Amino acid sequence: MKTKYSYILTVFTFTLSVGIAPLLLAQDKNPAPEAKPDNVDSKMFYRQTSAFKGHEGSVRGLDWSPDGKMLASCGDDNFVKVWDRQTNKLLLTLRGHTAVVRSVAWSADGKRLVSCGDDYSAKVWDSVTGKLIRSLEGHKDNVYAVAWSPDGRQLASGSEDRTAKIWNLQNSEALYTM
Repeated sequence: MKTKYSYILTVFTFTLSVGIAPLLLAQDKNPAPEAKPDNVDSKMFYRQTSAFKGHEGSVRGLDWSPDGKMLASCGDDNFVKVWDRQTNKLLLTLRGHTAVVRSVAWSADGKRLVSCGDDYSAKVWDSVTGKLIRSLEGHKDNVYAVAWSPDGRQLASGSEDRTAKIWNLQNSEALYTM
């Protein structure tokens, strides 16, 4: 019998003598509030700044919204989740993948998300309503990577089938396969 564990997505900041930068780590169960690896300069330390609890399995992909107000996560539970960065509250759970979700990416305008995974597809979502806009199917194996074109009209996807595809979002057709 497989036991489900709740995983916590933890946001740490690390501080150098010159400033602060975010570092994202996925940890299970009880994240350490502070961690200082032995092999780093004593001027650097980590401090937990946020924790997002909600995935029922490993977290596989993360992406900040363009305005930095939301964080999208995806993982082994087949879901994409959208979090409010200020309150750490779950805003949306996007359901539609039938297997592990490997990667997620925001469009440049922040209105859409794309996700991909082991169901051989990439899915485009409305980031406000959570509605599935398009399902892009045509790979013959797990899809590991997705990226938006700068103008938001096309998507690129990369798969374990050793191909990359460029998709037209108007009709869900693959324009090119490389």
